[in-house]
Amino acid sequence: MRINRYTVVLLVISAFLWSQTGSNSQFYFEQANNFYRNRQYQDAIHIYQQLLTRGITNSMLYYNLANSYLKSYENSSQESRIEGALGKAIAYYHRAMQYAPDDSDIKFNLRYAKKLVSGQKDRQNKTNPLIRILLSFYYLPGRTMQMNIAAVCLALSFIMFLLFFYKRAGVHFIFLKAGLVLLLFYLLFFIAGVVKYQNRIKSCKGVITETVCEVKTSPGYNYSTAFKLNQGEVVTIRRRDGEWVNIFMAGGYSGWVPAAAFIKI
Repeated sequence: MRINRYTVVLLVISAFLWSQTGSNSQFYFEQANNFYRNRQYQDAIHIYQQLLTRGITNSMLYYNLANSYLKSYENSSQESRIEGALGKAIAYYHRAMQYAPDDSDIKFNLRYAKKLVSGQKDRQNKTNPLIRILLSFYYLPGRTMQMNIAAVCLALSFIMFLLFFYKRAGVHFIFLKAGLVLLLFYLLFFIAGVVKYQNRIKSCKGVITETVCEVKTSPGYNYSTAFKLNQGEVVTIRRRDGEWVNIFMAGGYSGWVPAAAFIKI
């Protein structure tokens, strides 16, 4: 009987503490919203971040935090801007999308923020061209798409080989060459799909939050710079080596950045 009584008391205390935590979080959330409405964006960001450290995550919190970073970026001088404010805004819009993928406001603001990203069209890629091509086969398509493309290439190569045997001399070698090329593509996509399945790689993305991020050829500041990224650019995260992360981008761009230079989405 005594055990049951203690159990009830503990349940009552736990429920009270839980309600207090929830009410406090709501109070701070409203306080941050008031800071945002009064254009005190850095104060709003501070409170929103504190709520995240408490383990509170939802679309509205990420959306408001992203809006605060975006407004801070737009309404501050270059000297007083928060480091990586635009990149952080894009990252948190992406996180908000994970909770509310059909929210039109989040989609609109994310598109708007991405338009502010100043991509470097003249970026030079020091990665070996052959490696870039092979990495593109592995990382760009999803595993299902890779296997579908492999099946199509195999079917087309089979047709080319049939035409090679049944067409007249002088033309049939064109079908042979086409068949061999398609067979090569089949092997590339098929092997990439099998390896990806075995490794069970999930598409892990990140958003650069440094204003200008130097991508190194190897993990370390002493290595040469392969190319540069601007805040807000989205990268694929491949693997980690201590405090450095290997990233990949469309076009075969690959290199190493500090783990603190991006936010996972």
